[in-house]
Amino acid sequence: MFSGMLMSLLLYPLDTMKRSAQLEGGLGFKKLYTSQFEMAKQMPGEVGLRGLYRGAPMFTISQILYAFAQFSAYDLLLGTGMSRGKLD
Repeated sequence: MFSGMLMSLLLYPLDTMKRSAQLEGGLGFKKLYTSQFEMAKQMPGEVGLRGLYRGAPMFTISQILYAFAQFSAYDLLLGTGMSRGKLD
């Protein structure tokens, strides 16, 4: 769980660039880059490290809540039978 969250945070700037590319050229957004390579070279200098990780705290909180819900559901559905030795 921790390693998955760490990898997601390390790759979060790529997701920020992907979202920017999806919005670029759409209604109300002007086209800033001609290719993904140009975006990868220019965007970090334009928005900085802080801009690339914009939204990361909420992403991290959502990942923690998702993992909590997943483990809780697993424990409720299967954990009780396993702890009593009644796994059939």
